[in-house]
Amino acid sequence: MAFEFLLLALIDGQEPITVSRYEALNICQGNARQVTEYVQNNYTELKNSDEIDKLAILGKLAEFNEKWEMVKLPVPSVEDTDSTSNLWAKKLLRDAEDAVGKAIEYGSADLEVAALLLVVNIQAYIENSERPTTAKTEQPAFTVAPAGVTYVCLAVPD
Repeated sequence: MAFEFLLLALIDGQEPITVSRYEALNICQGNARQVTEYVQNNYTELKNSDEIDKLAILGKLAEFNEKWEMVKLPVPSVEDTDSTSNLWAKKLLRDAEDAVGKAIEYGSADLEVAALLLVVNIQAYIENSERPTTAKTEQPAFTVAPAGVTYVCLAVPD
C-alpha cells in the first residue's frame, strides 16, 4: 500500500489544517521542522549559515567557468567573499544575469539554463544574507502565539 504524507498545522482550538502533501516522509518532516522553527522564532525567518551557501556558489561558479569559457564570469576575491558584506554576490548576480542575456543572443539553451541556475543560487544567498540573526521580540499582529501552533506529518493511504 502506497502512502502520501500530509503536513498538518495543529492550532489550539481549531480543526487541523492541511498545509501541504508530500510523497516522501523525510521531506514532509524537514518542512515541518522549518515551519515550526519559523513560528517558534516569533514568525521570523532567520539567517542560515552563509559559509555553506557561499562555498556552494563559488563551486558552481568554477564549474560554470570551466564549462562555458566563452562567457566566463569574474571570480570574486577571497577578501571580498570573506567580508561581512554581500556586495560581491550582488556584482556576481549582475554578471550572471548578463550571461543569461548572452546565452539568449548565442541561442544556447544549455548555457541559458546554467546561467539561470547560477542566478537562482546567488539570489537565494543574497536573500538569506539579509535575514535577521535573532527572532523578533514582539509577536506580529494577527498571529497565533507560537506555543499554540504545532506542525506534524501524517501518513495517509494514496
